[in-house]
Amino acid sequence: MMPKGKKKRYWYQGSPFLVSWFTILFLMFLYSFTRLALWIFSPSLFPYEGFTSSVQIVLGGCRFDLSALLMVNLPYFFLINLPFPWMQKKWPRFIAGLLFFTGNFLAFAANLADSVYFRFTQKRMTGDFFNYMKAGGDDLINLLPQYMKDFWYIFVILLGLTVLLILFKKKIRVEIPKKKTRTVFLRDILLFVLMMAFCVVGIRGGFQLKPIHLMSAGQFAQPSYVPLVLNTPFSIIKTWNQNEITQVRYFSDGQQLEKLYNPVHQASFKPFQPMNVVVIIMESFSSEFSSFLNTRSSDEHSKGYMPFLDSLMQQSLVFNGFANGKRSIEGIPAIVASLPSWMNNDYITSSFAGNKINSLPNLLKEKGYHSSFFHGGNNGTMNFDAFARIAGFDRYYGRSEYANDKDFDGKWGIFDEPFFQYFAKELNKTPAPFVSVIFSLSSHHPYTIPQRYTGRFPKGRLPIHEAIGYADYSLKRFFQTASQMPWFNNTLFVITADHTAEADLPYYKTRVGTYSIPIVFFRQGSSLQGMDERIVQQLDIMPTVLDVVGYDLPYIGFGGSVFDKTWPRFALSYLNSSYLLIRDRYAMVYSGEGLNGLYDLNKDHMQKINLVGKNDPSVIPLTNFLKAVIQQYNNRVSKNQLTVTE
Repeated sequence: MMPKGKKKRYWYQGSPFLVSWFTILFLMFLYSFTRLALWIFSPSLFPYEGFTSSVQIVLGGCRFDLSALLMVNLPYFFLINLPFPWMQKKWPRFIAGLLFFTGNFLAFAANLADSVYFRFTQKRMTGDFFNYMKAGGDDLINLLPQYMKDFWYIFVILLGLTVLLILFKKKIRVEIPKKKTRTVFLRDILLFVLMMAFCVVGIRGGFQLKPIHLMSAGQFAQPSYVPLVLNTPFSIIKTWNQNEITQVRYFSDGQQLEKLYNPVHQASFKPFQPMNVVVIIMESFSSEFSSFLNTRSSDEHSKGYMPFLDSLMQQSLVFNGFANGKRSIEGIPAIVASLPSWMNNDYITSSFAGNKINSLPNLLKEKGYHSSFFHGGNNGTMNFDAFARIAGFDRYYGRSEYANDKDFDGKWGIFDEPFFQYFAKELNKTPAPFVSVIFSLSSHHPYTIPQRYTGRFPKGRLPIHEAIGYADYSLKRFFQTASQMPWFNNTLFVITADHTAEADLPYYKTRVGTYSIPIVFFRQGSSLQGMDERIVQQLDIMPTVLDVVGYDLPYIGFGGSVFDKTWPRFALSYLNSSYLLIRDRYAMVYSGEGLNGLYDLNKDHMQKINLVGKNDPSVIPLTNFLKAVIQQYNNRVSKNQLTVTE
């Protein structure tokens, strides 16, 4: 209790209008600080580009910080600026204070969480993150203690900001006279209107025709630095409940559209060969970790951490390929169904997840194949089991089916080595021909490996390196077991990654390098051998498999067989509301507001020299091709036209 007669001291007390401005200045500093925490804690992802560029990033981001803080605090500013004496009462002040504290606490938490989460996704969190959390089931809750341990400094900073918010609110006081003259009341109404008008203009980002959006950040920075201009509360609010996809009509001539890009694949004229198909998806197996693929660096740490896969590549057809997304939930449909997530939500968690689709299991089922999907994680993780059903897999094998928690890693699910052995033995019970997919998990954060293997695998410079070594060893043990089984010699193996991991070497931190993954086709004693330098993406896996087995019916896939010489070789991903197209020797970054980046990868593999505005002749054909792809994808997904109708 304050002693009787002693007046409480405030940092400032005054009219609601002036308190609002003081609050905005205070919050601007904190929003900008938490936004730039991404730069502070991950400096290697954003190499210094000079003083002018840095100033543009810092100041340009303030426009988005102001928009975010006004969106978050609009209810608070509305309440405290109401020109009525009853706003001085306890309950209205309590409600206003609660809105102020809760909104800003969540905003700071989102910005700070992204300062470490960004390393894995390469984008600011957007509205789809909550679908992703929902799909993750209990995994994120179970992993929270581990995250708190690994990233303790983030929680310390958040605690400090929480204390600062409480202190600020206690030391700033709005004063409204209990009795007002008519003139003062009219003045306060005018100030209320002015404050609300400022909030509207600030939220819009200015007086321009359209409000600022994620794509607007490209005005202040090169494409790879856009996340430093954006802040996470802005990104989430602007994409919350956003239309997942919009139908477009860039080309009215259907023949012209199909000539540029047509995802309808016609029947193969090859004879049908009912060989088994095993697709192995290795968690976070970036090309960076392979000595066979990593030709971009002379650094001693480019020696690789996957010796078995490197040795297998020497007997396989190998592509230094590209992932179509940055998360597992994007990679699985791309690999299994040649179906990307070129939209604001991941396809698996989108409203289109129930669409009828083509996939390896449901297409090959017509040819008498049995199918199965294996993932040692908790059943329900990321909705993989639900997607497996939609994709047409006959059986799903998860942690529940494995039914032996002695091999539980304590976080995600069953360790890779025992689960891969389980996989081999279950395949041995499956009637041929079969198509089966396994998705590993031990090379996922927090990178737990069995205690008996401590010290066996190189630790490298990143925590994931040791786990990559263990996962690679698990893959080796699988092949040792499978090679003794009768189905092995008549099996096409495809080995790839779901996405890339946190990078160490500079090239793999670039917009192009951050999608670089191995895509490997192996069949014992076959002609599938050699390193191929063409552009290949995850979407090409399903069409290639169907080509190899001689599938003879039409289907829809957004990639193309690596053996189809007529197919346009390209890789396409969608991130931060912009497309990255890799085709021929170019990388192009394109958003709804136009061309943001163009790089000649032959001359500039680090993507330092932006050719936008240099009248490069490649711009028009690349843009037309990308628009054709977008039109085919957007319209087919939204109209549920992802299968060939009779």
